[in-house]
Amino acid sequence: MSYTNADCINALKQKGLTSICGDDPNAPNGSTSCNNWIISDSTDYHAMCSGPYLYTPVQAIICKNSVTGETRVFPQPDLIQGCMQLQKQDANWNLAQCYCCCSGGFSATVTTPTGDAAINTLQTGNSIHAATMQGTSMQWKTQAVSLSAGLNSSETADVITLVVNGSTKLSVTPDHVVMLANGKLIQAQALKLNDALMRADGEVAKITALGLEHLEYAIHSISTDAPFDGTPNGHLITTNGIVNGDYTLQLHFDQLDAAYKA
Repeated sequence: MSYTNADCINALKQKGLTSICGDDPNAPNGSTSCNNWIISDSTDYHAMCSGPYLYTPVQAIICKNSVTGETRVFPQPDLIQGCMQLQKQDANWNLAQCYCCCSGGFSATVTTPTGDAAINTLQTGNSIHAATMQGTSMQWKTQAVSLSAGLNSSETADVITLVVNGSTKLSVTPDHVVMLANGKLIQAQALKLNDALMRADGEVAKITALGLEHLEYAIHSISTDAPFDGTPNGHLITTNGIVNGDYTLQLHFDQLDAAYKA
């Protein structure tokens, strides 16, 4: 799904947020995107828009001329001073709030034979890397995608957001399956702060933040074409560098051999 001004404006109006940044029918497409209204190093912006949350509303504080409608954007530390400087030249300049939309797509990437690919771009028949367990080690091979499906933009879901090693972020459903550093599999809802996860490169990824969120347009699931035989073989994939299960493993976790579970 690509970003459009019309969809952003419609999404904000449905939420009753009618002070919309860049709400101009003649403006270039994307003018309502938060990329244009919030300075890129804003921690609040990245907290809201670094995930897969297309059209999530974010409040922006800008300087606006109430007569001409002209707007100016300043870095947060300079906002008040910058607006006051404009006000000295024209008293109609004042601080104002407006709402913009997140325009980033899905943040989850899956490892494929040709590199990492955004999960929502994968189609049935595409090749991805999937692992087979051999004792405590994994052997990676190519497996075809048999399912690739996500929520519509108006749907919401409960997701658990994990931050590992202080930077890598992954949002998953509570019953999503991930691999601990000891090679055992566990559902995300059972994870705790400081638990260690397995990376595809064999390194450990420590959970440094963990939270439950209710988000729009947040979930996209894929499965490989490997048959389920009571083992995770062919259903272990890499998402954002973390070893985790595909949708088939998620559905059959209760039937998974206990030897593979934490």
